[in-house]
Amino acid sequence: MEVEIPVNKVLDAREKRSFYRSKIANSGHANISFTLNIPGYPKSNEVVNSFFKVVLEDLKGFLIANRIFINNDELNIIDEAGNFFLTGLTIEQNNLHGIKNITEKFEERHELGRLIDVDIFDSNNLPISSGKHKKCVICSDKSALECMREENHTFDELRSVIFTNISDYCEKRRKTSIKKKLSQLATKSLLYEISLTPKPGLVDFYDSGSHSDMDFQMFLNSTSALTPFWFEFADLGLNYKHSITNALSEVREIGLRAEAEMFASTNGVNTQKGLVFLLGLSVFTTAYVLKDHSTFSEKRFQDTLKKVTLNLIENELLNKSVSNTSHGIEVFNKYGLKGAGARYQAQYGFPIVFEDVLPYLFQYLNDETLSKKQETDLVLKNALLIIISKLDDTNVLYRKGIQTAEKLKSFASDVLNKNNTYDNLCKFCLNENVSPGGAADILAISLFIFSVAKEFDYTK
Repeated sequence: MEVEIPVNKVLDAREKRSFYRSKIANSGHANISFTLNIPGYPKSNEVVNSFFKVVLEDLKGFLIANRIFINNDELNIIDEAGNFFLTGLTIEQNNLHGIKNITEKFEERHELGRLIDVDIFDSNNLPISSGKHKKCVICSDKSALECMREENHTFDELRSVIFTNISDYCEKRRKTSIKKKLSQLATKSLLYEISLTPKPGLVDFYDSGSHSDMDFQMFLNSTSALTPFWFEFADLGLNYKHSITNALSEVREIGLRAEAEMFASTNGVNTQKGLVFLLGLSVFTTAYVLKDHSTFSEKRFQDTLKKVTLNLIENELLNKSVSNTSHGIEVFNKYGLKGAGARYQAQYGFPIVFEDVLPYLFQYLNDETLSKKQETDLVLKNALLIIISKLDDTNVLYRKGIQTAEKLKSFASDVLNKNNTYDNLCKFCLNENVSPGGAADILAISLFIFSVAKEFDYTK
């Protein structure tokens, strides 16, 4: 429904804009402004304002990239005539037509360039024009001016198309931003875990622990190979439209391709295979949760993860018809639920992460701590000890059996309770050839979820 335009108020707003331009011109500078072509009234709303902010940020980057420099004094307002940005240019007058041509490229290559107006005015407050006319947002073969004169579209029709396009664009940008951020946080979590030094029986910066076939450099190569796949897991989560209980196979498809890249980067050595499964699930689930919510919720994450991994143990470990002789099945057949490992943690929503590790990280791993490596390492060591003391680690069970696995858990508890030392635990793992790789994976998952929670306004 068309809304009556308060013409006087709109004209007053444009008069004020002209006054602001005059002030810049009187100081001897040309100016650049940015507005949106929104027909009808009102000229702005929440969605339009969000779009304006995103495009303005892109425009500023575009100007700098093209060596067009603006003054620090900026006017960025919303008035009756809509959103308005204005600032002076620090360039010679004879370059203004070149500047106009460059800014038109920004408009032309933008997905919604028909809505974008970047105007240049000289120091006499006169517009620099290229004589070009924008296409109509509905008709691709006519200019906006032609359609307006011929009254081809009502304001309601134009506004409906424009607002739909803007909403779709903003949502696409939001999803892209989430995918990039989750990919960044996933890789950062792996790097934090890998770089933690020393670690009991595990590869760290200086030592290979109980692993003669891998080192820190190999883990860097592996982590680098996996990095593009976190974006894919996030993309799947943000765009998943089927029943969430059917998602696991598609998550696994990405995971298998990630594993292949990992093995290619390590010459066949298994550095992070279990981690790919757990972190891939975590990134997918987080993205799925953020698809319809701006905040990260522990409950939504766990509820979703449990649906994704519904009956995972029953289907993959108890199902005797599955012809698979993996280490995981071998350990499960021998030790039951104690040997369910990563599948148990996934099926039950990462209980150790949410019940034990995250509360500790939230208490001790703040921004000040994160700025100091020594303090960060101390917190992460204690977080790793918490995990080792509680996790039935299939890596340890497979290589060393139940007695050593229980002794390791008890040893980690003693270190936490100050009844033994971290150095002694590291020596124990080295002497016994113990590698709590499952605990390292859970630490990486914990760091990822911790980082996500901080980034996306964590709620219980």
